[in-house]
Parts: sequence; C-alpha cells; structure tokens
Amino acid sequence: MILAQETPNTGNVVLIYILFLLAGLLVGGAWTVYRNHSKFLGVALGGCAAMAAAAGIVWAIGFYTS
Repeated sequence: MILAQETPNTGNVVLIYILFLLAGLLVGGAWTVYRNHSKFLGVALGGCAAMAAAAGIVWAIGFYTS
C-alpha cells in the first residue's frame, strides 16, 4: 500500500517570513526614532521588534522540527 506524504503547510512558512520582515521594519523604525531623540518610542519599537523576531524564531523551530 502506498501512502501519500504529508505536504508542509505553506501558510506557516509565509507567516514566519512576515514575522521576520516585521521585525526588520520595526528595527529600522526604532533606530530612526531613537536618532531623532525620542528614546522612549525607540525603546518601545525595539522591544516590539525583539518580540517579533523571537516569535519568528520560535515558530520556525517548531515548524522545522515537527
């Protein structure tokens, strides 16, 4: 009996790329705002960028190990 192989869900791969793209945009925004002397907003955007990057890494590890 031949069983079909399970194909990976491409929606999850796209979401991982979107998270890394969002993290990169937030880092750029955080750096620009920080250089314009708004330290609080720069740190807040940097924290959001770190969370987006961490979510992308965790999601990618879970996707590629299963």
